[in-house]
Amino acid sequence: DFCLSRGLGDVYKRQMLTITVVGASHGKRLCQALRRHQDYGKQFVVNDLSQPGKPYFDLAWPKLENLSENDLLIVIPLGNDLVERKYVYRENSTGIIHLKSFVPRADSYFETRFEDLAEKLSKANCKIRLINNIYRHNCCPVHRHPGWISYQNKINRQIEQRFNSAKVCVIDHRKFIPLSFREAKNVSNYRSFQKDSVHFKNYSYMADFILKSIQ
Repeated sequence: DFCLSRGLGDVYKRQMLTITVVGASHGKRLCQALRRHQDYGKQFVVNDLSQPGKPYFDLAWPKLENLSENDLLIVIPLGNDLVERKYVYRENSTGIIHLKSFVPRADSYFETRFEDLAEKLSKANCKIRLINNIYRHNCCPVHRHPGWISYQNKINRQIEQRFNSAKVCVIDHRKFIPLSFREAKNVSNYRSFQKDSVHFKNYSYMADFILKSIQ
């Protein structure tokens, strides 16, 4: 896996590593986990541009041309774009985020975002980790919508096929679950590591995996 091909120690020796995070609420929680890491402030710093609740076209980006080859850009792009917000609600008593109805977006909707993302990433000369869509809204028996998981997997396959390259390392979200990859592909197992059907209970696994990906 070329995602694991570069030495983090070598990067640290050259200069302090700057990790820039672009995304929504997953990005915010990842930044918090990175800042709790034992090497934060000693071997790397975090530039948190995450915008919780924002869809793709409202995300904040750095000046990509200013990032150097010693920087790391983490992008979590599409979580809030999977369905229209009107189909989603949070249950006040439990905090669970439910999907009332599953109405898939048209392929053209994602294609415009993929095109924009490809253009943006082409401007960056740094290391790039692109995290594909993290499973969401596997919330309760009432809202188990036929085709919902396969829809998310379809989008993730498109991200993998479109972006994974020598420049961009696409990371499968299921690798952030502390189980074997086969076990993590089981949706029930996956759901046990989420606290509200969208966010993980613990983002240290994600932070550790990403740091190891540049070792």
